[in-house]
Amino acid sequence: MGGAVDIDTVYVNGYGFPAHLGGPMWYGNAVGLKTIYERICEFEKEHGDLWKPSPLLKRLAEEDKTFVEFDKERVAQLAAA
Repeated sequence: MGGAVDIDTVYVNGYGFPAHLGGPMWYGNAVGLKTIYERICEFEKEHGDLWKPSPLLKRLAEEDKTFVEFDKERVAQLAAA
């Protein structure tokens, strides 16, 4: 069961995402997912559906949650099942 930290590891070590930013998921949490979501919506308006934000990003931004909170909730749900 992967989570945000796994994605960050792949992007930093495999794709060259700047390590000082901690990976795209950590960076998103640090900046705020609402800020990231709003910026992607701007890109979508300018460049079309290629920049359509994911449903998960939209939901987390609207709920003012982080990927860390999402991962914790997901683990709790799996443990309860």
